[in-house]
Amino acid sequence: MPIYGQSIVLPGVTAAASSGVRSDMTQGDIAAAMIPDLMTCLMPESVRITASGFEGFDATDSRQLVISGVNSGLIARNDQDETFDGHASITMPNASGLDMPAGSAGGLESYTAVIVMAHSADGLAAGENRILSIINPNGDSVALTIRRFGAQLASPGLAITPYSTGGTNRILILESGGTLPEADEATIYVVDWANGAKNLRVGINSSVASAQQTLASAFSAPTDANARWRMGPSVAGAAVGRIARLYVWPRSLMSSSVGTQQLTDLVAALRSTYGID
Repeated sequence: MPIYGQSIVLPGVTAAASSGVRSDMTQGDIAAAMIPDLMTCLMPESVRITASGFEGFDATDSRQLVISGVNSGLIARNDQDETFDGHASITMPNASGLDMPAGSAGGLESYTAVIVMAHSADGLAAGENRILSIINPNGDSVALTIRRFGAQLASPGLAITPYSTGGTNRILILESGGTLPEADEATIYVVDWANGAKNLRVGINSSVASAQQTLASAFSAPTDANARWRMGPSVAGAAVGRIARLYVWPRSLMSSSVGTQQLTDLVAALRSTYGID
């Protein structure tokens, strides 16, 4: 469904406000928009990069995205990326960040994040590769860090921390287990945090949790109303790779049978859209 600065007629998603940015809804977008309370949607089709600079919008409310980091000028849009079955993607290099609008994570507790991405080869060969975080206005990462640890570190793997930056309050899926994607492989990550139950679940190309853990503490931040989601590390770190989609809901979808079925339908649509086996 092509969008040219008009509202998408589905709940939860609207088109970019600029008539110069085109958004094409995929079957995955339609499935995501049918899940109530969609709070953030990053679509490469809602991003334009020209000689004048970067212009992009959150597809849920048409508010502008902000780039950060010393290499933010190297963020690029790929109109037809074969890794994603010919769909568009955004390349996120080392030391670059792409911020959703201020307030996109304000006061958040439980959440479900769905990311369609491909890791870069240099990122997997290097050290910490920060994929997604919640950032307070002062620039500090205060919650949800999804990181891929590369070959330079002692325990290469995927680490997901729902509300702090370290310790045992996380899930660590080691690369040695053979379940993590290779470089340049289209992948769907589903991260679900149920704050009341202190239950963290992670799915890889599936709505069924590949890993699950009950953590010691409940989520206490961010409390700032202007907290926001950030793709990429912004500061020096390994390159993230390429991003095809980000969806976020302010609740745990895996905590109910209805939400789980909605995620199942979404993941199936995304696998079909992006050619993921």
